[in-house]
Parts: sequence; C-alpha cells; structure tokens
Amino acid sequence: MNEAPREILAATSICAALLVGAPAWAAQTAATADDLCLPTEDPCVISDVYEVTGPLDFGLRTVRLTGNGRLIGQPDIVIDCGELIVDTGDTKKPVLDPDGHNRGDLTISAYRACSGDGTTRCLDDSECTALSMGTCSVGNGAVLLDGSVSGTGPDPGTGTVLAAGDISIGRTFDFSGGGIAIDGGNIEIESFGGAVTTTGQLRVKSSKGGAYGYYGGLGGGVTVRAATDVTIHAGITAWGRAGGGGVEIAAGRDLVLTSDVIGNGGGTIAAEGGTLDFTAGRNLIVVEDPNGKSLQNIETNGGSMFYFAGYGNYGAWYSGYGGYQYFTAGTDISLGGGARVRSQGGKAAPGGSIFFYADGRIDIDGQVRAQGLPPLAGGETGADGGSITLYGETGIRCGPTSQLVTASPAGVGVVRLHSGGPVELQGFIDVRATDSSDLMVEAGGQFSVVGTDTTVSGTIRGGGAAGSYDWTLDVCRMRLAANSRMQNVTKSTADPGDIKITVHESMIAEAKSHLVADASGGGRNVITYRDPSKPPVLAGEVSPAPLLNVDPSLVGCPVCGNGEIDQGESCDDGNTTSGDGCRDDCQDEGCVAQSPGFPTTPLCDDGDACTIDRCDPVAHTCLNIASCEEGVACTVDACVAGACEHVPDDTLCDDRNDCTDDICNATTGCVHASLTGGGCEDGDFCTVTGTCDRGRCAAADVSRTEKNRIRVKIEDGSANDAFKVRATVALTEVSADPTVTGLRVLVFDQIDQQIYQADLAAADWEDRRGDGLKFRFRDSQGPGGPARGIDKASIKRNLNKNTAKVAVRMKDGDILNAANQSALSVSFLFGLDPAVDDCITARRVPCKPSETRVG
Repeated sequence: MNEAPREILAATSICAALLVGAPAWAAQTAATADDLCLPTEDPCVISDVYEVTGPLDFGLRTVRLTGNGRLIGQPDIVIDCGELIVDTGDTKKPVLDPDGHNRGDLTISAYRACSGDGTTRCLDDSECTALSMGTCSVGNGAVLLDGSVSGTGPDPGTGTVLAAGDISIGRTFDFSGGGIAIDGGNIEIESFGGAVTTTGQLRVKSSKGGAYGYYGGLGGGVTVRAATDVTIHAGITAWGRAGGGGVEIAAGRDLVLTSDVIGNGGGTIAAEGGTLDFTAGRNLIVVEDPNGKSLQNIETNGGSMFYFAGYGNYGAWYSGYGGYQYFTAGTDISLGGGARVRSQGGKAAPGGSIFFYADGRIDIDGQVRAQGLPPLAGGETGADGGSITLYGETGIRCGPTSQLVTASPAGVGVVRLHSGGPVELQGFIDVRATDSSDLMVEAGGQFSVVGTDTTVSGTIRGGGAAGSYDWTLDVCRMRLAANSRMQNVTKSTADPGDIKITVHESMIAEAKSHLVADASGGGRNVITYRDPSKPPVLAGEVSPAPLLNVDPSLVGCPVCGNGEIDQGESCDDGNTTSGDGCRDDCQDEGCVAQSPGFPTTPLCDDGDACTIDRCDPVAHTCLNIASCEEGVACTVDACVAGACEHVPDDTLCDDRNDCTDDICNATTGCVHASLTGGGCEDGDFCTVTGTCDRGRCAAADVSRTEKNRIRVKIEDGSANDAFKVRATVALTEVSADPTVTGLRVLVFDQIDQQIYQADLAAADWEDRRGDGLKFRFRDSQGPGGPARGIDKASIKRNLNKNTAKVAVRMKDGDILNAANQSALSVSFLFGLDPAVDDCITARRVPCKPSETRVG
C-alpha cells in the first residue's frame, strides 16, 4: 500500500479526525464501524484513508465513501450496511483494497428490512417469510461503486457484493493474480431483489507466467446474479495463462451484454478455454457497445504453445481445446451483427462447444465460431471442429450477416438447428474440412435442421478431401431461394456426403438455387415427402439428380390460411374466413355439405374401399375415383373382391446401384440397404471389376481413373453442340500409339448412361516427328463420319515431367439432352477393350448451365 499507517487512535479521536478531515496521505486504523463515524450518523460519510482490522457493521445505515475516502483491509474488508455509495470516481487507486498479499477478501452486504417490523435485516423475501415478518421491502439495500476495487496479488481472494436492491459497478473490480503461476481470484455479485449494472470491468485474470512462458495460473471465476435485469456494459476477463476461468451470469428478467467477455486459455501447455454460462429468465441480448466499439468478443479460446521435449528433439504444438459457452433464455436470444462468439482451439487443437437455448426465438446476426486451428509450425496438421447448437422453440433466424462456422483442418465439426417454429438461414454456415494434405483424414462435418417452414437464402458449405458426414433436414416446408447454395462436396468416392431432406408438406427450389450433394464423389440428394400430390418443385440446380421417396406415414404440419392444402385440409384460400367456399378451419364448404357424416366419417367417404375419395377444391364437390393407388410407388395396387390390395414389388425400387439391396416396404416405399462384398459396376467405363463396400462400388483398378485431371467444356448450340476436353495424366496411362489403336471418345450423362460416342480412326492420326511424343488427329470424313464432329485432337508426351496431355475438340455434333445435365463423365479408350487397352475417365464433372454453356 502507498500510505504509511498511523498508530491506533481512540474511537473519539478518529471520529474527530473524520469530522475535521485528515490529510489525503494519512492511513488511520478502524476496528469497528463506530471508529469511522458516530453510531447515530446516517449517512456515515468516509472521506479519509483507513486500514480496517475487523468487520464493519453499520446496521441499516447508509455508508458513503467520497473525496479521499478509502478502505484498506488487514487482510479483509467486511461491510454490512443498509446502502453503500462510493462516489470518489477514483481509477488510479483502489477505493476498496483487501490486501492481496495475505489473501484478502472483500464482502459487502447491503440489507433491507422486513416490512413486518422495519428493523430485521434481510436480503430477500424468504428471510422475512420464515419469521412471519412480511416482505423484504423497507429501505434501499443498494450498492453503488463509482470507485475502483482491487484484491489483486500473489494469492488473490474473493470479492463479494450482496444486495437486497440494485447493484451498480462503475469502476474496475479486479481480483487478478499477480506474480508467477498465480491463479485469478473470484468475484461474486448478487442482487436478491433488484438489478445489476456494470460500467466498470470485472477481472479475475491469472498471472502471465514464469520463465519461457511455460508456467501460469488459471483464470478465476465471475458470478453475477440479479432478481431482475443484468446489464454488462464493460468487459469481463477470466483469462488464464494455464487455462481460462469461468463466468456465470444469471438474470431473473433480461440479460444484456454489450462488451467483451473473455474466458480464454493463455499460452502454456494444454491451456484450455474456460466456461461461460449466460441465463436470462426473459430475453438474452448481445449487442454492440453503445459507445461505438465495432466488434464485441465473447470468447473461450484455447491457448497454444510450441514445446520441445528436449534439446534437439522434435517439437510439437501442445494446445488447449476451446471451452464451453451456454446461452439460455426464457423468451428470446438476440446476437447483434457486431458480436463475435468464439470457442476456438489453440494451434492444432479442437474447437469447443457453443449452445443457444431459447423458449422463444433465436436471432443471429453476428459470428459464432467453434473451430479447430492449424499450427504455425511443427508436425501436426490441424484439429477437429467443435459444435454449435441452436434450439429456438418458436423460431430461428440467421440473418444476412450471420456466420456459423466449425470449418477446421480435420473437419467433423457440427452445426445443429432445432426449432418448433420457422427457420430462416440467410447468412453463411461452414462445416468443411479445410486441410487437403495427405497427413490426416479429413471428413466434412455434420449439419442438421429440424423446423417447420424452413427457408435457405444464404450459403451452407461442407465436405472434405476424405469424405463427409451426411446432412439431414426434417422440416414441414422447405424453400431454397434464388442464389442460395447448399453444397456438401468431397473428393472421396469411398465416403461421400449425402443431403437428406424430409418434408412433411412441400418443397420448392427456386430458379438459380443450388443443391449439390457431391456431383463427383458419389453423394446423393435424397428427398422424402409425404403427399404424392405435392412432389418437390425443383427449378434450381440439383446435383446429382435427386432420389425421390414418398412416405405417407409422415405426419403433416397443417397451417390453415397459408394458401397451401396441408394434411387434414380440403381447401386453403389464404384466409380463415368462412362463407367464401372455404371454412375458417380450411374445410371445403361444398364438400362438407355432401358429407353428412363428417367429421365422424372422412370427408367425401362413399363407403367403397376401392375408390379414392377426395374433395375438388376448385369445383367444391366430392370426387370418388375408382382406384386403389395409396401413394406408395413400389406397390402393385388392385381391387380384389371389393377391397384394395397393395402388393410390394422390389423390382420397382431398382436404384441402378449394384451395392444396395432394393426392397419395397408396403408402407414407407423403397428401402435401399447397403451391401458389402460381391461384384459390382461402379459406373466408370474404364474400370472392369469392383467390390461393394458399405453400399458403394469400389473398382479394383480405380487408380487408373480417379487421379486424372480432366477439364470439360460443353456448349449447347441451337442446332449443333460443341465441346473441348483436356486431360493431363501420368505417362504410363497413355502409352498406346493412336496411329495403331485409334481413340474412342465416350460421354455419359449424370446417371452414367452413354449419350455420345466418337471413333477417331487410326488412319487419321499422325506421329508428327516420328518419335512417339507428339500425335495429331485431323478428321478426313467430315461431320457425318465416325468421329461425329470431332475435327481436332492431339496427344503430347513429356518425358521430363512423366505426363501425357490429351486434347479433343468437337464442333457441329450432337450430344443427347446436353443442356439438362447436372454432371457428365468423359472416357478415352485407346483400342476396343477397356480391360486391356489404355483407358482414362473423368467421372461426373459438374455442369454449370448457362444460355450456351452446360459444362
């Protein structure tokens, strides 16, 4: 401490000194509250410096520190009062200073009185109720700290503020560790009957560490609770060099965060991020600093350290995981555009976990990131992504500026959205595996949505070099807006990612929308819908072509008045007004009139089991159509002896995949069970044999085709098509002499059906220099000949680079339905037998349709 303590004075002398005012440098000693002011003084005004040696009990009086007022603990400071006001505004010296060298604690209790007698002290109603003395409602019971508080030191203690009324922290409240490898202390602030507001920082940081930065302490803990509102206008720091601390904030009503909250791990070995837990009984709002700070950070990042086991030994990153963050609200959660919520791992360490739970709606306009990071040096290549979970009972909205990111070098991050209401995805979601090296297995992460009406107008990206997890969406209605993109693309045919969408009512993909599972790796778009009369409307790019399943067992999501006839409705004219042909419960008035048994018996039921009974919402009349079609496409339906029969036929479920067992379920439709073992055709013209592996065909000679780099450009002309193909392959893959073997060019559509073949005769090839390195083709028979419009081709071999380049140009030819393909495959065969002759393939090159260009 800076002031020199004076010897203990008698209580009357201290009071006299208080009355006349002592010099600012003087530190007097007080053992009791009576040493600071007369027992009858209310408020008790303290304007000098005192070292306190015992608890200060002021009863229910108001205590005010002003001017040079300052209390220094020996080692603790304990204040009991009816109200505490500190208005010194001092930021240079702590106004309340428990001695950190001796683990000093600060405890402030500001009481009210029970309404039954006005003298019994209380912090909340329960204390008065237990004594049958009414409620805790007499007096202010408030704490106003407009002066800094410090309990820092080599062994920091705990700063506790308890109040029956409001608490305001206007200056720095610091219980950080000081020295080498010292943990941060603790701060506990609780208002039992009012609100808590902070405009001063709360700090429980650890020390920065010792030699070489290998040592450090843990961050401390901050707890803030209030019966009503909590507003945090200044930063909270629980940073720890050896690991982040914990922050818990709970509000009975609204919780508003406008500043940084930091629980990061620092820079020692395995310094993990801490835990942040925010709870609001009503709304939880994270918004930009009202003073104009452009970015607000809420972080539990792990720390990083590059460590050598010994001199000359191999070094590696030893980093901490990202920590945990919980946002919970009884009503709504709002994350403003300037907010950045992060729980990233340290270098080469996995990301953490971030959870949002709201009984109402979640609105995200800022960034939420739970990523694993690559190292700056060393042998590791990166780490897994973490997880982001949003659970909004009445709805989820991710605005145009929102980002949900778990993209990480090793992928496998998770983004989950679950709502009992609508889901709007306007921003950017990324669950990719971002490392393309061969040092580790990278698999794209998981993405899932459960909601009612779900709209995607932004971008969702996933996939990785070694495959991807499947994406699943289970929604009532789905809309892919123009220019939206859902893309789960990998480079692996062994474990590609599917996009599986289940819609209980309807789906539309607008023009210029993009739904790309994996056009090259073999991933699928699987769309399951309930009502066969409302198939998905797919006007945008869907690549590959979707596998459509009808599942009548799905439960619908009727919404009367939305203009769409949902399950249980016979009409929907966009309103809920009766008398206009469609009742307020979306039942057709004409059909109801023709159905005297409704609702006990189904609408329009004629009692005949072999008719389909439905209501025509245009003519407002019942239709009874002789048919046994029940909406399951793979059953053979017939009326036998006055009753419908639905016989499953497995052959109607053939998905043209040798590695699935295709079964017709009479209720749910086609089921495609994955097979392992047995021969198969993988759809590649150049491969000869293959083996099933978990539902996918892996060809034994796959190395001949999958590693080639081939570029394809195809133009769909009004009368004639044109294309250019350029391939760069290993020299050993094109060793044939085209002047002997010729060249066959084949093109396959998106479902591996051949749509073009051209034969470039050996006689039309020329070895330009006679050294077998450069060959040229010129068509001698014209567009009508076997070359089918290919007028130029060339092969160039480079012995130094060990590569061969093949180029083919076709014009004035025809490719069946070229403009409508989402992906094309091209094969080059030097000879007639792909089993023995040189053969290379580019599998399912994605097409990008335009007015003239399709690939």
